[in-house]
Amino acid sequence: KYRVSLTRLFGTWKMSVNVSGNTSSTTVGNLLPFTHHIIEVQAGTIVSRRLLWSDPNIDYPPVSFTTKQSAPSPPQNLNTTEVGARSVTVRWSPPLHANGVIRRYKVFIQPGRNHLPSGPGITVDNSQPRTHLNVSGLTPVTLYRVWVAAVNIDDGELISELAGPVTFATIGEASSPPRNVSVLRVYSKSVVVKWS
Repeated sequence: KYRVSLTRLFGTWKMSVNVSGNTSSTTVGNLLPFTHHIIEVQAGTIVSRRLLWSDPNIDYPPVSFTTKQSAPSPPQNLNTTEVGARSVTVRWSPPLHANGVIRRYKVFIQPGRNHLPSGPGITVDNSQPRTHLNVSGLTPVTLYRVWVAAVNIDDGELISELAGPVTFATIGEASSPPRNVSVLRVYSKSVVVKWS
């Protein structure tokens, strides 16, 4: 008989699984992604009707490993600030469960009332942690929706579920001033003015 014990490297969590003596491997599930563990395997022997376990520190030195990354949970606290006629600042907080190293965020912003975003979105690199994006080129007096996803990378992109949508409307802007203002005719009590 064997006993496989796992301990999180930073924390108090521990679990053990007993395995029959005629096997030399087992799968241990329900681990957290991107977490450091120490694993120990002990051999059990029955002596005088008692099960005695080997000392893992002497017989089988512990082995450490880190579970692979998985998709993060969605970013939190998505909101918009500094809404202008043609621009907006989108802000969010990191995911509650990173499940790895957040490499980037994808921001999707679209006019209208779409329930899901389309297109590739805008990539925000997270090499220096950044949780906001200034977006320009918007249309005045238009309703928009914005979503954000967090991305880890481990044998491909691991994308969170979307945070959002958050809806906002751009404000109006003053018209361009007229050009080529000229006086066409002057009368005693009126004037004719022309511009383009």
